[in-house]
Amino acid sequence: GWHRQALTVRFPGTDGTSGIASCTADVNHSTGNTTGTPINGFCTDHAGNRTDATYTLKYDASPPELTPAPSREPDRNDWYNRELTVRFPGTDATSGIATCTADQRYSTPDSAAASVPGLCTDRAGNTTTRAFGFKYDGTAPLVNGAVAQRPPEPSGWYVSPVNFDFVGSDALAGIDVCPDVDYDGPDGAAVFVSGRCVDKAGNVGEGLFPLKYDDTGPGVRAVATRDPDVNGWYNDPLTVRFVGSDDASGLASCVPPQEYGGPDTVFGVLTGTCRDNAGNVGLGSLAVMYDATAPQVDGASADRAPDGNGWYNRPLTVSFHGSDA
Repeated sequence: GWHRQALTVRFPGTDGTSGIASCTADVNHSTGNTTGTPINGFCTDHAGNRTDATYTLKYDASPPELTPAPSREPDRNDWYNRELTVRFPGTDATSGIATCTADQRYSTPDSAAASVPGLCTDRAGNTTTRAFGFKYDGTAPLVNGAVAQRPPEPSGWYVSPVNFDFVGSDALAGIDVCPDVDYDGPDGAAVFVSGRCVDKAGNVGEGLFPLKYDDTGPGVRAVATRDPDVNGWYNDPLTVRFVGSDDASGLASCVPPQEYGGPDTVFGVLTGTCRDNAGNVGLGSLAVMYDATAPQVDGASADRAPDGNGWYNRPLTVSFHGSDA
């Protein structure tokens, strides 16, 4: 019932008796939207009779307003990195909206010039087409390498915490940041430092890079080659050897066995070290009680006095008194 192009309203009349004398001239309309303007006309016959007629004009030549609207804000730096919905809300001040494109979901492909088109049509048949343009990157960047801020030990092992910088690449949005990472364990010959890079669209890529790390000295046990002589004491020289173990880089060497033969002591300590393949040193010790000096006999005493004139004529008991430092 709507016009959207220029038109002419005519008022043709007929009269079967006296005939038509005159009718309202054609009325042209090409501008001015209206929801119902009456255009009046009439015809008169030769007998002077008149008939009036009205044509109610609904005219809308203006396309509807349409501004595509995304369902949410960009994820980072004006980029989207996950699915979004584009809506197409339309308005029309004269004839009203008839239809608009349904909501459109977008998740692929990646593009720096992505576009989702839509349209709205008003009740007069006018159509407006608009597209929502945006930048879309849903692909994580690559973490291409890890660069340690210092070299490992000559053995190829790191023996203390080390900082790594990471290098990344992203074909579309570009790299925003690759945070550096401190590695301080666990120990192992095949451990990995984990790094990540974030592109300008907010996507995160991760990478694992191997290294050899051992900041723990080997375990060392000091072992005597024989048991104590008596009551936990040694009274003759003994030999102590040093046994090491290392679960990460492995054992490289231990000091030679040590011999102890004095001085006498209640608390003697024999200490030795072992080194692992990463260069860490472990310490082990053994406490020994050592006394190679015989005690002194300080004196003797009878359990009773002599029987007569300094002589004993019956059995007696003699006790001996000694000391040991």
